[in-house]
Amino acid sequence: MRPKQQSLFADGSAEKCFAVVTNLLERPVKKLLQWHREKAGTIEALHDVVKNELAAGVLPCGRFGANAAWLRLALLTHNVLTALKRLPCRPSC
Repeated sequence: MRPKQQSLFADGSAEKCFAVVTNLLERPVKKLLQWHREKAGTIEALHDVVKNELAAGVLPCGRFGANAAWLRLALLTHNVLTALKRLPCRPSC
């Protein structure tokens, strides 16, 4: 990235480099970068739900393995709840 006003960079550099790693090889580069920029800022909503609604913000103990399992369970719960919300419901008989 080479901005027109280089003096606005706090570190004084003339350009900044960014990378996007993907497995979407069939997409053109321009569309891939546009998609990546469009989704910017959406992860904060996920963090808020997992941290505040599913109790991943408060870890159970000081042991790394137990805390990692706690976080995985919270994320698994989030994925299951999201899938249930997206699945169509059949009308009751």
